[in-house]
Amino acid sequence: MEGMRNTGVCDDCKKTRSIDEMYLCNECDLKICPVCLIEEHRSHETTRLLKKELCEMSEAQQKDTTKVVKTYNDLFAVMHENILTDLEAFGTKLTLKEENCKSISTFGEAKKTLGKCAKLREDFETISEKIIPQLRRYETKVKKLTEAIDKDGYQGLEDGFEE
Repeated sequence: MEGMRNTGVCDDCKKTRSIDEMYLCNECDLKICPVCLIEEHRSHETTRLLKKELCEMSEAQQKDTTKVVKTYNDLFAVMHENILTDLEAFGTKLTLKEENCKSISTFGEAKKTLGKCAKLREDFETISEKIIPQLRRYETKVKKLTEAIDKDGYQGLEDGFEE
């Protein structure tokens, strides 16, 4: 894990040890090795330094994950709301334009307006059909990432996420 220190220096004897072997003296607030624990801090309450370090790293990463997921969740929620509003506005305006063709005084002008409306509807359908597969791929990839959480050996996007 990036940023994780595998070694620490004992605050008492200044020897470098593996974090797996070190302790935090809760009474003195010192990082200590097993020898100093026995010799100087035997009666003090201690915590494995590994546990403390892992808790801090885990909490920091959880905050980052929560922030990133919330950012995209909020963004998609706003985009979804805007898209629905725009879709409704498009449908309302286009059907109103088509309805208004009933009152156009010449057949040629009405036919021209209805042709424009048909083209707008076709273009709407075209752009919608182009974006839907991308949204489905995104949905599928997020599901795969969610499933990968419980699997060992995940290597990143090269694990079948690229097109």
